[in-house]
Amino acid sequence: MDEWYFSHEELLSLYGRGHDEKVEIQKRKNACMLIGAIGKKMKCPMITIATATVLLQRFYTRFTTTEQPKIGVCILSNTYFIFDALPPLPLPHPPPLFTMNKMVALACLFISLENANSSNGNTSGPSPLSHIILVFKHLYPNGQPVDANYSSFLRAQEATSRMAAFIRNTIPSAISTIDLPYEYLLSYHKRGPYHEKKELAQFSWNFINDSLFTLLCLEERPSLIAATAYYLACKKVEIPVTDDSPVMSVLGAIDRANLERVAAKMLAVYGQDSPPDRD
Repeated sequence: MDEWYFSHEELLSLYGRGHDEKVEIQKRKNACMLIGAIGKKMKCPMITIATATVLLQRFYTRFTTTEQPKIGVCILSNTYFIFDALPPLPLPHPPPLFTMNKMVALACLFISLENANSSNGNTSGPSPLSHIILVFKHLYPNGQPVDANYSSFLRAQEATSRMAAFIRNTIPSAISTIDLPYEYLLSYHKRGPYHEKKELAQFSWNFINDSLFTLLCLEERPSLIAATAYYLACKKVEIPVTDDSPVMSVLGAIDRANLERVAAKMLAVYGQDSPPDRD
């Protein structure tokens, strides 16, 4: 399991294969946002969406977002599979809509859904892949009916299926070793003295969800991510978090320095010192 956790310096060395840190992080964030958007449209459980995003981040420890994996005929004959051109842009040629980065995102969501269905014993239903592609077409219709180019739809479906196979072969242990923070968070919340405060649970959950857009899952253990989310949520709703407070007692052996260190990373996604209020 240690193979999926890295120091910040190690992650920087991975970026060095492609381009600079800010560009790499933004491209990964875009892919994670696409997973979230499609997952929500499909009414996927947050656990399924989170699993897909962690899988994507793990895949990109093998390839940066600018490296073109040498998949060859495994992904048909082209690197890009175009649904429709984007709306006019001030560029000589509009970029393709279905880029490698988007294909990786869709493939990771497909793998996560298949894994969830298998775990639930739901293996007899239709494959979720066509639904994923259909929702993607709804999100990026470019003013055309979803079924305007059925050939393009089939090519996208085939390409995503083959990308999913490539991801499974490249990082075979990645999906089975994913451990998410949610169970740890529920444990902290149930054991704490403030378990009746719904806003505390909601803020904690939001912190974890928003951290999916960062590289936190590659740097920190899920138990520490959950503890930090709980810690920050307590501060948000003005629950004392002093060293002798009940909150710190619930978090056990996790010291404040570690919580503050991870909190700084978690808050960076908001670009400010504290997250926005949210219903």
